[in-house]
Amino acid sequence: MLLNINTETSTNSIEKIIYTMACKNAVKAGDKLNHQEILNLFKELSKCKNPFTCPHGRPTMIKFDYIDLEKSLKE
Repeated sequence: MLLNINTETSTNSIEKIIYTMACKNAVKAGDKLNHQEILNLFKELSKCKNPFTCPHGRPTMIKFDYIDLEKSLKE
């Protein structure tokens, strides 16, 4: 008996599993990184097709201008 596997559905399921694994193992807010880990993270992010969001659409980085940063430190 041959199984008819829809390759599109199969690929989507595999991608969802990979995305979930990546998110669960990702650097989270509050995690401590040394200088080399930070550099490696940016190096790997630069290789991504879209380095600005995770596969679920959450931002991977936030842009602060000097004034916003200064305001947040004065509070």
